[in-house]
Amino acid sequence: MNNGFHQRTAALIGSAGLKRLAASWVAVIGLGGVGSFALEALARSGIGRLTIVDHDIVELHNTNRQLLAIRSNLGRLKTEAAAERIYNIDPGIKVEGISARYHSDNHDTIICKEMSYVIDAIDEVEAKIALITACVNDNIPVISSMGTARRLNPAKLLLDDISNTKNCTLARKVRKGLRKAGVEKGVEVLYSIEEPVSADTTALGSMVFVPGSAGLLLAARVIEILLNKDKKREA
Repeated sequence: MNNGFHQRTAALIGSAGLKRLAASWVAVIGLGGVGSFALEALARSGIGRLTIVDHDIVELHNTNRQLLAIRSNLGRLKTEAAAERIYNIDPGIKVEGISARYHSDNHDTIICKEMSYVIDAIDEVEAKIALITACVNDNIPVISSMGTARRLNPAKLLLDDISNTKNCTLARKVRKGLRKAGVEKGVEVLYSIEEPVSADTTALGSMVFVPGSAGLLLAARVIEILLNKDKKREA
């Protein structure tokens, strides 16, 4: 393994670290601008099992910011395009693609308590609240992406507890919903402190820089936690 694909990774985290990641199971819920980049990073880092969830297809307007959005993928289910891409990166990864919209009613068919981590990259507020709440109640580690639209500066992205977020409309709505569900704090999220850019359009403007960086940061945080958590278990 160390003489091929994972040679440079092993030089950084060691063979023991590679084994820990290979034994990990991560779910990525939402394969848009944030989720597609998070998934890519997990696959290239050596995560051994991935569950990917999205109900949507690849459309032309996704092309400016979503990793899966290339001309040859237009019209395809995002989960199918993602599974194919993962296989071409590392055919040894076990991939489960679920082409469905996440909601509380199908949570138990998507999320398992045995999962090492869940990355929430969903756009819909109620679905985010439901996913985070269910993961917290089941003691499944979860990290969530807040709003990345209408921002241009990836350096303004921060990781923090949901209770400390500011200047993010989506985070405010999620925080309110979580409080109603009895979750006040203890959920790590990625959000931007950048003032949203105003534009004369009803669409949520976005470019690749912030959502792509957000996906990479989420994946990096998950990898960091998985490596350190399992080191503590071994100690």
